[in-house]
Amino acid sequence: MGDCRFCNGEVIKPDDVGIGLQTVSMMLDRLCFGVGYDRPHRNTEQCSLGIQLQNGNRLCWDSSAREYATLDVEIQFCPFCGSKLEYKP
Repeated sequence: MGDCRFCNGEVIKPDDVGIGLQTVSMMLDRLCFGVGYDRPHRNTEQCSLGIQLQNGNRLCWDSSAREYATLDVEIQFCPFCGSKLEYKP
């Protein structure tokens, strides 16, 4: 669990985007800044365009680059390393 990016609270960004409309910020990143979905992974306070572990056992996801509300669900095990997760207030 110590070296698992997801368990450490890092936002896991998408590897690619499927068919459909991209958000305004996604299009601006690509058009103005040349930033793709392979941008460096970095820790953030809030989940943005990816998935993140919050409060120890809440899988939070955002597919709108924070243009709409994020969603979350309680999970028991890390989907990447398999570690048992516990709630952290």
